[in-house]
Amino acid sequence: MSPHRLELGEVFEVWGACASPRDGESRSVLGVTCDHASNRCPVGWEWPGEDRCLQDTHWAYDLGARELAMAVAGHLAAPLVMSRFTRLLVDPNREENHPDLVVRRVGGRTVSLGPSESVGDVEDLVRRKEQLWLGYHQAVERCFSALAVLEGVLSIHTFTPTWQGVPRDVEVGVLFRRSEDWGKRLGQALQAMTDLDVRLNEPYSGKEGLIYAAERHAGCLRGGQAVEIEVRNDLATDPSFVTRFAPVLAQCARSAILPALNGQP
Repeated sequence: MSPHRLELGEVFEVWGACASPRDGESRSVLGVTCDHASNRCPVGWEWPGEDRCLQDTHWAYDLGARELAMAVAGHLAAPLVMSRFTRLLVDPNREENHPDLVVRRVGGRTVSLGPSESVGDVEDLVRRKEQLWLGYHQAVERCFSALAVLEGVLSIHTFTPTWQGVPRDVEVGVLFRRSEDWGKRLGQALQAMTDLDVRLNEPYSGKEGLIYAAERHAGCLRGGQAVEIEVRNDLATDPSFVTRFAPVLAQCARSAILPALNGQP
């Protein structure tokens, strides 16, 4: 099932069952998000020429995450909210005062899109927080809080096949912090139903604060559950992989959350 777009804003887009459906319900107990879906600069910002080399890289957004999120949301018949700005402007998956909220250097070079310490740039940082960072979070919370049946947030991300020259063997990571039961059940289900290298809290850990957005958005839901899925981007950018993996991920996420909510062994 393909989701349908319900709202297109400057900083977010909403797909699926978020726009106050007549029956007031979603057909899914899960809401899906994609925090790093886009490499675009919204109105009021533009890519500097010296940063163009970053525009189509993982520094700017999660390659393949948008397409995978749409496919998963479609199979879940779930509401989906995605960002529409590059994380080099501001990262919605970081707390407001996190030192990496805005990245000023990547790969040993200064990012021109990143604000400096000048007065004008400090004002720009405030604008980024208010219009982009907060605008995205408010859109997710407005959408999800209107759907009483939602129990958890499934956030879709991707990661690079190598980091600092070292290959990453992990293919799918299941990140969690508070929602350990759901995360472990989901990871076990994916390991059982695929031949992928699926690991818990890798290639980085949700227990180190790296699933901020999903946990924030889960706070407005009845179940309060949050898991972030990380897929290696050489896989996520392959349409045939997305076609195979999306229905499996949807099935595993749905089946794993119900016993976690009920406290079943």
